[in-house]
Amino acid sequence: MGWLASIDRLPDPADPDHLAAIEMVRRPPGELDVMLAAAIGRRRTDRRNYNSWPVPWGDIALMGARAARAGVMLRQIDLLPRRRDLVIDPGRNNPDSPPGEDNAVMVALGTENDDDLARLRAGEATSLVLLSATAMGLASCLVTEPLEVDETREALRADTFGSSGHPQMLVRVGWAPVNADPLPATPRRSLPEVADWSNDDAIIVGPDLIGGVSIPG
Repeated sequence: MGWLASIDRLPDPADPDHLAAIEMVRRPPGELDVMLAAAIGRRRTDRRNYNSWPVPWGDIALMGARAARAGVMLRQIDLLPRRRDLVIDPGRNNPDSPPGEDNAVMVALGTENDDDLARLRAGEATSLVLLSATAMGLASCLVTEPLEVDETREALRADTFGSSGHPQMLVRVGWAPVNADPLPATPRRSLPEVADWSNDDAIIVGPDLIGGVSIPG
């Protein structure tokens, strides 16, 4: 739309719920901006079993490169057999999933630090990864349950990032089954419910925005 979001993250130390102040400035969009913005309306959380087609390594590498732009590491973790039992695969427990081989790939997004700012940046990178997957024609869904258990999170950290990072999000990606029924959009809160306009035309973003609005860079 010709606007650039200049973001001041966690601008008020006295108010941890004030996640960001976003100032909108005019800037012609780049090709990547247009592509990711076009994917927002098409992105769905798909917890069904995926197709047996393999996900190209180049697609995973491209997602990783875009996550790195937000200062977040991306690692593929489906090649760790001794930790597969720790990662819940939602598709295999979904009664709406068609039977057959599932060739999904699980990736972990991690940050060097493990504070509020790191988690906020991980959320931004997650948006980039999900929209990139959608633009590539891939299905995707977030997997958060394993990271809610301290022992599991620590095991994934040791196996995936070692001493260099902390896992913040897991994302499952793959090809949707051929002729799969389209999924309905998830209801979202309206922008006025999660953001306010200040007197100087900056958008004040609160915590309810997480997962509610996708804003490509």
